[in-house]
Formats: sequence, structure tokens, C-alpha cells
Amino acid sequence: MADSIMLNVKPDFDIGVFSNNLAGLYQSKGYMVNVAYMNGCSIINFEKGTGGINTILGMGEGIKATCMLMNGVLSINFSDAEWTGKIVGFCIGWFLCFIPIITALIGTMSQLDLPKKIANDAMMIVMNM
Repeated sequence: MADSIMLNVKPDFDIGVFSNNLAGLYQSKGYMVNVAYMNGCSIINFEKGTGGINTILGMGEGIKATCMLMNGVLSINFSDAEWTGKIVGFCIGWFLCFIPIITALIGTMSQLDLPKKIANDAMMIVMNM
């Protein structure tokens, strides 16, 4: 799954400030967020509830956002979504008991909605900068 969004920004737009604001917003929502800067772009990893029992239940959320600034346009590409837990949850639910299927389905809906949430929050941050 690879989604992307492109936003027009002001000429004095600072991608570092933007990345830190977006990271701080999601840290306050309980996500583990890592920001890396490389060649004028930022790579932000968002994770919440991954690993452990959440892998079996499929409830974790995770995605990578690559933010690039070129000619007054901020491009955010989403990649590396967390689907492993959902697959494990569906398999365990199918063969052992039904409960992981339900939790994996809920986790799938949350995972599908994550890029939209991040994109909306990114637009709000850009508008406020």
C-alpha cells in the first residue's frame, strides 16, 4: 500500500519544524515516532501497539511517511504499513478461535485509516505554519 499527498507550501517552509510538529502530535496520541533527516527530506515512522500480543491480535498500527520538499510542494509518501499482525490474526482466528479474526478486522480498519489521519493532520500543520 503506497499512498501519497502533495501540499503547496510557503517559500519559507521548514521541513524540520513540520516533521517535529507532526511527530509531536502523534507522540501525544500514544504513537512511538522516529524522525530521520536525510538529503533534505524527512522520514517519519509511526508505530502504535506493534509487537507482542498485538501481533497475534492484529491491533497494531504502523506506517512510514517520507516527506520531501521540492519547488514549493511538500510531498508525503506513505509506505511500509504494518500488515503482518493482521495476517497473523486472521490465520490464528481461522484455524484456532474466532476472536483474533474480529480484532484483526478492527486493526485492519484502523490501519487503512492511518494514512488519511496523518495526511489530514499534516494539512492542518502546513496551514498553521
